[in-house]
Amino acid sequence: MTAAVPVVAAPIAAVPAVAAPPRPSRESFRTVLGALLNLEWPTRAGALLQPLARGVRPALARTAEQLARNAGLEPASVRSVGDLERLLAAVAPRLPGTSADAAETTVAVPAVPPSLRALAEPGFRRLAAAARALAAATGARCLLHGSLASDDWTGYRDADLLLLVPEGTCADARALRALRCAMLPLLRALYAFDPLQHHGVFAIPAGELTAWPEHWLPVAALRKALDLGGDGLSLAVRPRLDLDAARAELHWLAGHLRAAALPRDAYGWKAFASVVMLAPALWLAASGEPCWKGDSFARVAPLVPEPLWAVQRELAALRADFADPTPGWVRWLLGRAPNPRAVAQLLRRCACLPARLLPADGEGLLRRARAFADHLVGLLPRAAVPG
Repeated sequence: MTAAVPVVAAPIAAVPAVAAPPRPSRESFRTVLGALLNLEWPTRAGALLQPLARGVRPALARTAEQLARNAGLEPASVRSVGDLERLLAAVAPRLPGTSADAAETTVAVPAVPPSLRALAEPGFRRLAAAARALAAATGARCLLHGSLASDDWTGYRDADLLLLVPEGTCADARALRALRCAMLPLLRALYAFDPLQHHGVFAIPAGELTAWPEHWLPVAALRKALDLGGDGLSLAVRPRLDLDAARAELHWLAGHLRAAALPRDAYGWKAFASVVMLAPALWLAASGEPCWKGDSFARVAPLVPEPLWAVQRELAALRADFADPTPGWVRWLLGRAPNPRAVAQLLRRCACLPARLLPADGEGLLRRARAFADHLVGLLPRAAVPG
């Protein structure tokens, strides 16, 4: 009888952890998609001749290439607008999915009511008609939010437009190209209506309804939106608040004001006032309580010393009396330009505020605005402060 041979178990090699597949940032995807659709992609030299331009701005190309790397795609250089469209189409299916921890809520977005004051303006009616034509041609829905939708606007107003881009379009380079071309009439109407517009059309894939970025546009603001080019729609939304992104936006605002020079023209003053008056809403989002901008002032005012809050009253007075001084020939040109955004940036200094609207102490107002923003940053929990 042979002796049993003892069996010695071989040591089990440690199994390396499998890294999670890389995920692209929805924030970066929105940035690149918005630049494409707002005709921000051409190089400076090509911007005024947009239909002939093909080269992509280096800064945007770098952002797009980083988006591709984060999605785990093979490194590729972005040199043309076609490269940009193909890259977005390749990244779209890899975007993060539904926000499973968020409860679904229904947001009803009604059609523009006949009583809306802005309908009295031919420029606004042209904008609404362009939104309807865009929806018919591409399926992209254009929502109007902000003061034009809530009907409490003054001469100081932006046409705040949110474009819901169908998921299928985001994942198809040819569909993205068709959408980009179809955007031109909308952009012409937008800048002819408001030449001092300091942002273009906000664009978001419809798939993000299931992981809605509350820091980007609170659901409370979405509930006040109107379906500019349609007969109304109902949205199933799962809100998600990215606190890090919300806090980063507030820090960006404070840093922007620290570096800002005193505005010299109507565009500069309008953009300056818009940034400062957005600060209370950004602070609430960064504190975990996103809300409609119109409600943010009453909620934040008690937390700010009176001398600092005075800057909000000064800018509210500027907003109440503001009148767009853009010459008529500039509006005419913007309504026909190959790239209306680029032309608006070139000609915006043609619009100067009347002396009666200029703050008596502009430098002092700028200092107070900086102190106000720094105070809000200081109110955040210490853990929220970078570094």
